[in-house]
Amino acid sequence: MNGSATEDFAGQPQGHGTDAAGVVAQMVPQSTIVPVSVFTPNASFAAPVTGGTTANLIWNGMDWLSKHPTVKNPVYPNTYDRVMSATFGFGTAVTFGTEGNAYQAFPQTTVALAAKFAQLRHLGITSIAAAGQLDAGQYGGTPNAAGLLDPIRQSMSLPAVINSVVSVTGSYSFPFDTGPNATPVASNTGALQNGYGPVLVTNATRRAIAGAGITVFTAGDNLIFSDKIVGNANRSMTTDFVAPALDIPTFSRVLASTTTSVGGTGLAQFQQGGTSLSSAMVSGAFNLVSSAVGYWVTLAHNNGVTIDGYLNTPMGTHQLNFGAKQIGDLSSYLNPDGINAILQWTAAPITDSPTTLDNTSSAQLFPNANGPYPSISRLSVSNAVAAIEGTVALNYLINNGILDTIDTNHNGLITAQELQTFQDKATTIGMPEAGAMARLLGGTASITFNGFQYTAAGESPEQPDVLQRRFNFFDYAANGTLKGVISIPQLKMLAKTLLPAPDSFVIIDRQRASKNGYLLDPSTNRNYVALQYTSPKYAFIPASVIKRYKRFSPNKFGVGRGQPLSSQTPGFTLFGMAGKSNDGKVTNHDIPVNKVTTPATTAPKTVTAKATTAPKTGMSAATATFTTSTYQQQTVDSFTATIAKALAAGSTSSSTTAKPKA
Repeated sequence: MNGSATEDFAGQPQGHGTDAAGVVAQMVPQSTIVPVSVFTPNASFAAPVTGGTTANLIWNGMDWLSKHPTVKNPVYPNTYDRVMSATFGFGTAVTFGTEGNAYQAFPQTTVALAAKFAQLRHLGITSIAAAGQLDAGQYGGTPNAAGLLDPIRQSMSLPAVINSVVSVTGSYSFPFDTGPNATPVASNTGALQNGYGPVLVTNATRRAIAGAGITVFTAGDNLIFSDKIVGNANRSMTTDFVAPALDIPTFSRVLASTTTSVGGTGLAQFQQGGTSLSSAMVSGAFNLVSSAVGYWVTLAHNNGVTIDGYLNTPMGTHQLNFGAKQIGDLSSYLNPDGINAILQWTAAPITDSPTTLDNTSSAQLFPNANGPYPSISRLSVSNAVAAIEGTVALNYLINNGILDTIDTNHNGLITAQELQTFQDKATTIGMPEAGAMARLLGGTASITFNGFQYTAAGESPEQPDVLQRRFNFFDYAANGTLKGVISIPQLKMLAKTLLPAPDSFVIIDRQRASKNGYLLDPSTNRNYVALQYTSPKYAFIPASVIKRYKRFSPNKFGVGRGQPLSSQTPGFTLFGMAGKSNDGKVTNHDIPVNKVTTPATTAPKTVTAKATTAPKTGMSAATATFTTSTYQQQTVDSFTATIAKALAAGSTSSSTTAKPKA
């Protein structure tokens, strides 16, 4: 979502929507990006604030999307794509421990947005929102051992806190470790080495070069390692995913005239950061995994016949015929809950434990002072795709009795080398289909490099050990460590367990999902476990309330009427990058803002647009980007000050017409 160039201050090379859309486009190059503008011109705020919006404008944008769930493909004539995900790279300056806390503080705004998000989910659109960072105050939460509330680790912004929204916090993604001995859950926690770059933040010096926004965002972390959650990134017991918040290349809307010291020239940008980009990565992952599932669904519906190069090229063939009913039907996963289930099941758990060297407060234990530190799902697209393709391949090879043929020494164990040997001869012996499936389980073949394939920073877009690391995924899933061999009984077991049940991680039922472990780490407790010790009435808006007001917009409730944009609460803007780092203290967290005095009214009957059925378009998918036309690193001091002033004064919303009642 991006505004016009006139909405930006002079000298800003891109809007925030370009940053988020650029991340999605790199993950899924063939995706259709749908810009939906919900932010107002910067002139509505006093400098230096560079963007803001209200619940009414957000609701209107979502309403438009609900009436346009399919979009025209800009490349292929007469082709329409179904919108798969909507990215919300913004939120409120204040944060909330739960959806219920947001409802208690701002009932009309929260219930109106929650009902609209529920409608998008019903249409098959996954809403993905940034958890936020550097909040200006918290509603709800539990005091830590020192008796202080921890706004960073116990709360998220609105809309991320909404139950039907997939929420995302941010992490450090470097240093990288993609060698042949890498496990599907390992993080390289060692010092940065030559050849890992470019890296945006490594120490105080690099922070200063990166800019004020990045400096403040990372100020709480004196110790940096891969997969560490950024100290100033918000998260809570309902946070769904962790994804990189830094070291993410993206694009500029206009041509930059100079090369920056932290990377980026022309239309390329490398100095962006924050949970907004993390949410864009998860949005891209939902689209990519949807396409991966859709690929096999299409093949199954085509009776197993394909001329696609993905399977044919490695085998040196022009057409493969796997046979009717030989490819399992995965269509039950083609919905928000099914894709979420695959990504949650195959994720790597990241434990949010404290480090003594950092400036931020300690992570919270759950469900009590003696419990473990919470773990949140670190996004892993490679694991998700491996699980999908592994399920298809193993079932094909097992059903056709080919595993024994691959096991050349007949010892009941399969190695990466045996898989590679079979792939190399499969076409020659008349079994190209089996060879294509065996390749999906891994191998030992590597890509040969020369000097021209490396960038100036020592990077290569090709990874030579991808087949070995694919085998490592199945090896680790079967053995809990890398043994180099997988028994045939273990492979038969994996054929049934690589993918979870499609309804095992229903987005709006995190309580039930809290009982589920991880494919690669079954014993680790998710952060959702805290919900087992939390009253649903405290954590969520009652379903009856959302149903009752499902057609109510914030405007129908009277929210914001007659008020200038900068005075409406809660206000939505880019997350603060120039605020204080978290010290574990919260002020004004218990002052309700959206008070009303008149009784609730009954929602009048209204007519809503009927959603159209998406035409069959193969794997094509679209993503709607709800972001701003502004720079994420710009400060939001003025807006935060407005919120703080309203909180201190105990100001109320201008709503005087209706209040949802639980």
